[in-house]
Amino acid sequence: MTQPATLNGQVIGQAERTTRAVLEVLLAETDTAFTNWVALNLVGTVRLTADGRARYQRISDGIADITQRLYHSLPTDDLVVARRVLQTLTERARAELANAS
Repeated sequence: MTQPATLNGQVIGQAERTTRAVLEVLLAETDTAFTNWVALNLVGTVRLTADGRARYQRISDGIADITQRLYHSLPTDDLVVARRVLQTLTERARAELANAS
């Protein structure tokens, strides 16, 4: 009997990489590099130029649309559990990194 697939770093990494690839398509439509989006997202509560605000809003709206398409039929309870598991894994990984340095 085959064992069911379990959650592991490979599965998490594949999900992160494929959702990042979807984001990269959206960013390419606005001629925005990922690192520029990170910076724009960080300063989004700071005064932006009109062009910066427009770009920020277009990308934010696009992300909201993508999120809706990707998550629309997933049960809320499953999403809550997944978030809790991923947050716990992140906390544990940070602790491992802190202990390693």
